[in-house]
Amino acid sequence: MQHDYRVIVPNVRGFGGSTHPGDVQSSGTIIDVVGDMICILGHANVAQAVVIGQVGLPARAASHLTTDIL
Repeated sequence: MQHDYRVIVPNVRGFGGSTHPGDVQSSGTIIDVVGDMICILGHANVAQAVVIGQVGLPARAASHLTTDIL
């Protein structure tokens, strides 16, 4: 059985080199980040994913993402 794996490492809005749309307080919520991740996975035609996030916002987003999709 052959498996093809891809790694998607998003530049989360407002972090790293990404821009932040609008007001940081109103458009940088965990719900916004999870929505971004869902859009990225959908655009990449990903039906199943192993989601990993480091401490802090990425870990919370990963947790919400897995529970929101399941």
